[in-house]
Amino acid sequence: MLAIGAAGSAVFGYLSMKRAQQAEAKADETRLMAEAARGESEKLVVFLLDDFYQELAPVGRLDIVGALAKRALDYYNALPEALRTTRTERNRALALVRYGAVLRTQSRLDEGSKAIDEAVQVLSRMREQGDLSETTAIGLSLGLSTQARLASSANLQGKALPISARAVEVIKPLATAPNPTVPARRTYGEALTMQGYLQLRNDQNEDAVATLDVARKSLRGIDELRMTDLAAAAAYVEATSWQVDALINLGRGDEGTGAGKEGLAVAAKVLEKRPGHMQALRAQALITSPLVNHFNDKMRLAEALAMADTTVRAWREFVRLDPGNTISWSNLAVGHFNRADTLQAMGRTADGAANFRAGLAIDAYAPPSALMRSTLAALAGRLALLEADRGNRKAAEEAIVENRRLVDWLVANAPAGSFSRALQATGVDAWRVALSQILGDDQRALDLGRTIVPRIEQLKPEDADQLRIKNIYLRFVLIAMSDSAYALKDYATAERLMTRVLEVRKQEPIRTVGVKRGAASEQTSAALILTRLNRQSDAQQLIAPVLKFERELTPRNHDDPSQRLELANALYVAAVTSLGDRAAQLTEAAKLVDGLPPEMRQLRSTSLIRDRIAEEQKGRSK
Repeated sequence: MLAIGAAGSAVFGYLSMKRAQQAEAKADETRLMAEAARGESEKLVVFLLDDFYQELAPVGRLDIVGALAKRALDYYNALPEALRTTRTERNRALALVRYGAVLRTQSRLDEGSKAIDEAVQVLSRMREQGDLSETTAIGLSLGLSTQARLASSANLQGKALPISARAVEVIKPLATAPNPTVPARRTYGEALTMQGYLQLRNDQNEDAVATLDVARKSLRGIDELRMTDLAAAAAYVEATSWQVDALINLGRGDEGTGAGKEGLAVAAKVLEKRPGHMQALRAQALITSPLVNHFNDKMRLAEALAMADTTVRAWREFVRLDPGNTISWSNLAVGHFNRADTLQAMGRTADGAANFRAGLAIDAYAPPSALMRSTLAALAGRLALLEADRGNRKAAEEAIVENRRLVDWLVANAPAGSFSRALQATGVDAWRVALSQILGDDQRALDLGRTIVPRIEQLKPEDADQLRIKNIYLRFVLIAMSDSAYALKDYATAERLMTRVLEVRKQEPIRTVGVKRGAASEQTSAALILTRLNRQSDAQQLIAPVLKFERELTPRNHDDPSQRLELANALYVAAVTSLGDRAAQLTEAAKLVDGLPPEMRQLRSTSLIRDRIAEEQKGRSK
């Protein structure tokens, strides 16, 4: 019995050992399978983060990147808890970064923010726990930059700025170390470009110029623009485009033009080597857009129109290749807006109206987004005012109905309690104040304006860009109301309203010629009102510097009839205030108006100035 018992124990021990060995072998097999899966997914995500993205971005197929990222996320989400490691969590976060970036280009901002916020949280925690790998640093920097882009797309430029600064800080040590890798340098350049863009949007133009200069150096240094790295070259042109914008804002337009020409030459080389390169097309469009404003500012409208044509063509080609990219549809709408502005300044009002309508037609083809439809709402408003000025009341009313449709959508889709929602809710009424004034419905303009101005003044901007937008709306409504009060001979009300306009204007930096011209026109109106209140001395003090400014502009005016109209108006007001040779000023003013392009002469606003000049020449004021 003892022998049998001993044998049984030995057998039992043997079997237990075999089961343990089998379990260990099974665990080893499972572990090896998990490691293999993680290894393959690691390769997939790294490929997704750089190589695959760089391959598909130029052909506009970021939707494929998004789809692959989503499949990677589904894989990670389905992993059993036992197979999840720190590495899988990192890989999942990296996939979230690319997925969130693609969602942002599709204007799926809420979904994109959810994905990016989670990715940034995971990667930040890993960095805090000692993960200093380049892959994690690049992923976090890209995630933060995308997080900043999402905030910017929601018109939260101030909130976006510190997020973007952190994206730069994360990648800077790797990108500026000896012999940095190309992905690190590229990520650094792109993070700096986003930071420079946000500094620009927050009216930190000097900082933007400096930041974008570093971005350009980082991107140029990848291959010295030898066109062996087309993604770096295209990114270099984008950084240049925002630097051009900042330089123009600073009144350094000639520097901006020089940088812009260089950037366009680089974009041309990319497109020559790879026709249809989406990033180069985008950069080309971005760089020509501020140059439109620059040439308008220089009163070289033919050159501005040529740039505007390039901008619109580039964005049209871009959205043809990538129709799901809502950001680019929005940029196309802006391109039409700038082109119509230039045509209107040239006196080609019918072409300007047609171009506004071409911009509005985008809505039938583009995926809806707040960014695009806010631009289209402004296009519809401007079209309404232009058609009213042309004497086409029915067309003006139709345009304001379209404005209402777009604004209603914007209000319904804006976050509750947001600045954007409150601002858009005032939009249609603001346009209707100006429309009523142009159509001669002056009492209606005043009555409606009195309800809308308090609503605008109560808006609470969260950053410099929102304050700028608020002030534009406020000045816009107050100017229309003041003009209507003047038409009703309620000069006291007109003076009070225009004084408020001048106060609001002081909050805006006056750097460019265009801004100076706008301020000068407001002073001209204020001076005219003061003459009707028998405050001749005050009126002369306002109009004298304006007349001097317009005189100095005239020799620099290449082909801008709108400036000649401004000079004519200033001459008329100077005559009314008895500043200078009254008869000579009125004669010169009349000649300037008579020399305007035919379509511009036929506008209600131009006819009003011409009638006032004629009445003053007869010795009667109007």
